[in-house]
Amino acid sequence: MDPVSVLGIASGVITFVDFATKVISTSKEIFQSTQGATLDNCTLEDVCERLRNLSARLENQAKGLLKPPEACGILSRKQYTVDIAELQDVSKKCRTDCEELLQHLRSYKTKNSSSRLRGAIKAAFMKQLGEGKITAMKDRLEYAQRIMSVQINAIICDIPFSQQISETSTTMESLTLESYRLKADQQTNMKSISHALDNISERLNKLKLRETELVKAKGRDGRSRQSVFSDYQIEALSQSVKEILTIERNVSAQHAIIKTVRYDSWPMRHDAIHEAHRETFKWAFESKVASWLLEGDGIFWISGKPGSGKSTLMKFIADHRNTRRYLENWAYPQPIVTATHYFWAAGTSMQQSLQGLHRSLLYDIFRRLPSCIPIAAPERWATVLYASQESLLDHREPWNLTELSTALQNLARSIDLPAKVCICVDGMDEFDGDMLELCEILKTFSRSSHIKLCLSSRPWNVFKDSFGSELSKLIYIHELTHNDIHNFARDELQSHPRWIASTCGTDALERGALIEAVAIRAEGVFLWAFLVTKSLREGLSNDDTIADMQERLDSLPRSLEDLFKHILETVDPIYHPKMAGMLRVTAQAVNPLLLDHYWHYEKGFEKLQYAILCPIRPYSHEQTLTLREQAGRRINAMTEGLLEVRNGRVEFLHRTVKDYLGTKEGSNYIDERIRPKHSIWLSILGAFLAQMKTTTYATTQLAGIVRHAPGQNTGQCIQDLHEAFLYATLAARAPDDVDQVVKFLDEYERSLQYMQETSQITVDALTPYDQRLPFREELLKHNLPFYLEKKLEHDYDYFEIFDRSPLFAALMPIVPCPLPERPDPCIRMVEILLQKGIDPNDPMTTGKTFKPLSPLQLFISRELERTEGYNSLIALLESYSMNPQLKSILKPKKLGEAKRKRDGKSKHIAKKLTYSGFYDDNTASVTELACWKDGRVVEGQDWAKLGEVTYQIAGYEGVDGPESLLCGSCWSLSYGATSRSVLVLNSAQARSGFETSLAVMNSLTGGNAGRLGRVNVTAFQTEPLDCGVATEPTEEELKMVV
Repeated sequence: MDPVSVLGIASGVITFVDFATKVISTSKEIFQSTQGATLDNCTLEDVCERLRNLSARLENQAKGLLKPPEACGILSRKQYTVDIAELQDVSKKCRTDCEELLQHLRSYKTKNSSSRLRGAIKAAFMKQLGEGKITAMKDRLEYAQRIMSVQINAIICDIPFSQQISETSTTMESLTLESYRLKADQQTNMKSISHALDNISERLNKLKLRETELVKAKGRDGRSRQSVFSDYQIEALSQSVKEILTIERNVSAQHAIIKTVRYDSWPMRHDAIHEAHRETFKWAFESKVASWLLEGDGIFWISGKPGSGKSTLMKFIADHRNTRRYLENWAYPQPIVTATHYFWAAGTSMQQSLQGLHRSLLYDIFRRLPSCIPIAAPERWATVLYASQESLLDHREPWNLTELSTALQNLARSIDLPAKVCICVDGMDEFDGDMLELCEILKTFSRSSHIKLCLSSRPWNVFKDSFGSELSKLIYIHELTHNDIHNFARDELQSHPRWIASTCGTDALERGALIEAVAIRAEGVFLWAFLVTKSLREGLSNDDTIADMQERLDSLPRSLEDLFKHILETVDPIYHPKMAGMLRVTAQAVNPLLLDHYWHYEKGFEKLQYAILCPIRPYSHEQTLTLREQAGRRINAMTEGLLEVRNGRVEFLHRTVKDYLGTKEGSNYIDERIRPKHSIWLSILGAFLAQMKTTTYATTQLAGIVRHAPGQNTGQCIQDLHEAFLYATLAARAPDDVDQVVKFLDEYERSLQYMQETSQITVDALTPYDQRLPFREELLKHNLPFYLEKKLEHDYDYFEIFDRSPLFAALMPIVPCPLPERPDPCIRMVEILLQKGIDPNDPMTTGKTFKPLSPLQLFISRELERTEGYNSLIALLESYSMNPQLKSILKPKKLGEAKRKRDGKSKHIAKKLTYSGFYDDNTASVTELACWKDGRVVEGQDWAKLGEVTYQIAGYEGVDGPESLLCGSCWSLSYGATSRSVLVLNSAQARSGFETSLAVMNSLTGGNAGRLGRVNVTAFQTEPLDCGVATEPTEEELKMVV
């Protein structure tokens, strides 16, 4: 059976036995408690309170034994049932005795503490209880001790407990592996788990040894021995197990949050930056860069010409062991954490955005210092810590930019951050947004005493004005790399196998002059030197002489832009249409495309209907490798190396190539060579369709489609679908392409249905559904009204396959989103649904702890923070809502005001929190709740027992009856970094504060409710919706918004 549950009830029984024995004792210390308090300083009220808490503890711990045997690793259901019955019987008898003692003692409550009165109370109490009852109760207490001895011995000697410890070790290994995958530093937590496991083993060995001694002693004198297991010993053993579980839960929650800030393209830019040549950048650690790393603060700015090697230098600095050593010296005695972000104009939209910056920095900080997560994001931490045990959905909620920014600001402002942080941000000029805003954000971070930043960019005025005033914290890299370029060119040429043969008969001066000429003409631009030495090496393959190579060097343009054009001119003219198409696809793709997409793009270039005619059949592994090799070779031949394959995706050699294609000259060059009326967006959409049809989404690790709830699907297949919808939206901007977009989308839906039927796409769903549903649900989230209208013209029952209102899909966010900022719901798509008669008030049950919510209510509850940007959408929903009060509360611009007023009313107060077994009793009648009135406790619900109530409920000291204004109020309770929302439906039996179930208090205290008993919490009143209650607006609220 579950050892923690058994240890818990054993501790409870032995505590009661000890206390009850002292209560009925005839000794002088009749009312002595387990803490050593006598009647001199412990009132009868305290004794009653102690017994009441013991009774609740016994009841709650007995419920913990109700797990099925399979959950506890028990093979013998019969033996399990016998053990459980015996434990429950002991617990029940102890609780009965406890209640009897409590009943008798309550009648003797008094505030008078005179010794004479205490003596009278003692005599009356003993007489009323009776000698017979006292004897019988003593016998039951001794029996309870014997049973507990047997059960504890079973725990420490039998296999199941060892199995659980073994499973804990396995879990530890799993968490360690997950930490490795996330590159998260969990050494401290893993050591804590290991230490706790050692403690358990040590305690078990001592208990086994003591039990063996007792058995031998019994054999010598033939007398039965009572258990020597004290409450303290059992509690210590139980706490060791709980400690492990708590750490495991914390680590799991940390990993869950780290995953939410990490994004797929996070390592791509770092990996794509070429490693620094072995003879370059050594000067960096002999310059003012090193001085700043050692003892500087604020911001250090690295600037330079395009292609001068700024990103390579930033990668070199960020990864070099000397950097770590210098920063540790700066941070001492605190540890150092480094966080990096590489902006990339040629990369994904995430890599060009503020959201990408914030997520990269948080990912690095969180994985290297997981303990700071509650400081950065306390609300998300509290949610995930609780949800990690029950639901994966909550912590998959994407971060918005406000939440990300707040998290970093919390770290910057915190005085408790247990580390210093060095942030490195490369390529600020590749940021796709307001450059001045970016500069201000970075300068804000630098004002923190425990954060400094190393930044790089081109020498644009906005960066000069922001970071160029302190010469001691600035370098221009192109002024420092002449020798580096010379060494690079020398090594590149001398390493060619034909160098010696080609330069035979020439002296060292001629060879040196050629190499120096490359370094001089490069003018600090490493990229130019790279392309030129590549051309010279090609000449060496033809046995070019020094004179030939000098002539070749003289023929190459001195500017990067002219050099790019020169390179493209060398491509065979027969390839020009496809070359132009591939370059434009790469330049305009929202995110870098897979190499496989280029294979299908070329096929679609040759035949427009290729994607539709392509069979639905996955390529074999061997076929895939062959196709990728061919595609890579053709891309290289058609672009002469200006496009490269990195990590399976096709990208520009350097950002300056994309810049050139964006100039008027570069754009005209492509226009002159691309096929007339060639639609880039339509071609990419076709490539996505063909790629999906020839791919298997059936891995053992993750389903291709994961269906969480109506309108909420994730998985790699869904991610690809969202990107395809994005290109469909772009392609449909050209009226001539709309019909072809419709054909592609029709084929997409047909293919998805067939692939699910044939298991080419695996699905993870709780309930069966129509296999066309994922396509149609995700379609509603995109700006594709022309397609939806066309489908509804020919299929009036288009929405019949939906298991819930289509509005749930239309109003839910795009997850995962191919864009850094998820777009708002498409107003036109929502309007089409409303015009078709879809009711925004149609309810859906969202979970066991929530009242049924309509699409409109669910949308508002999720998007309250963003309502000011949703005025048009809210106005549209309001016009179709049949609920007059809800229509009022939905008036444009009013929700933001309501939220601000609500937040202004809420004040944090300190309160006590305890638990009561009453709230864990599923059979208790709701009529016992103080807020019960007119046959119900919550309007619209006819629950009879607590087990039917779907809210997390609590009692509160301020509730004095059903007319109390606090009845039905929702409160957020915070203990440390953990928060829970509870609905007040009762008065508190405790002297003050809140009173709730053991489960809720355990969730707040990390499973320590039983040990702590009562804790201080911070409480503030919040909206009923936060407790899952969708209520109508009050008169006050209506006055506020009307």
